[in-house]
Amino acid sequence: MSQLLDLVGIFVFALSGALMGVRKRLDVVGMMVLAEMTALGGGVVRDLILNVRPTAFQSLGYVLVPVAATAIVFFWHPHVARVMPAILVLDAAGLGLFCAVGTEKALEYGLSPLHAALLGVVTGVGGG
Repeated sequence: MSQLLDLVGIFVFALSGALMGVRKRLDVVGMMVLAEMTALGGGVVRDLILNVRPTAFQSLGYVLVPVAATAIVFFWHPHVARVMPAILVLDAAGLGLFCAVGTEKALEYGLSPLHAALLGVVTGVGGG
């Protein structure tokens, strides 16, 4: 269940990143890079700070979910943009979820509560 929530959060963050790519008039490759960074960047940074293999690199699903989100936005961005209020609500929920998950992972690796909270913020703000 935890991985499913993680992938849903990654999908929503990737939608936001890909939509930003549309607004900035990027091509599909630029949209995909922005979606991947928005969805996975914080978790990768957190894991590198913890000196562990990034979770995003342990399963192909973590990379493919932002690719799917980018494809959806690329082909149907006017329709996706119409449901932006719902995406923003899910994005906010994902931010809280990723902060909590990042903090929990940092605590599991023995960081102090203060440092764990800081890594939780990095995870949430940077994306999954």
